[in-house]
Amino acid sequence: MTRFSIINDDYLRPGDNIMILVTLENNGNTNLNDIQLTFVVPELDMRRRIGPFDLKKNKEITRLIILDIPYWAKPGYYNIRATASNGDVRRVKHREILIHN
Repeated sequence: MTRFSIINDDYLRPGDNIMILVTLENNGNTNLNDIQLTFVVPELDMRRRIGPFDLKKNKEITRLIILDIPYWAKPGYYNIRATASNGDVRRVKHREILIHN
């Protein structure tokens, strides 16, 4: 995962969507097959998985992922864990979000 950014993190509230832009880049010498992206916020019971898809060597792809914040979410700080993996390669990144009242 080259880049993982939250587009609308300025003011998130229960019931809102979190829009995540993620870019994967393959700088290796072989194609990466069957990549899956998984986004999890365990405290809010949020999980989204996309894929599998392939990424050819020396190529990059960008995907938009939307997570729904539950209406029952309490205000506070939460971590989004993003994982890109295909069984052979695994990369994990975290981003903190703040949910307001």
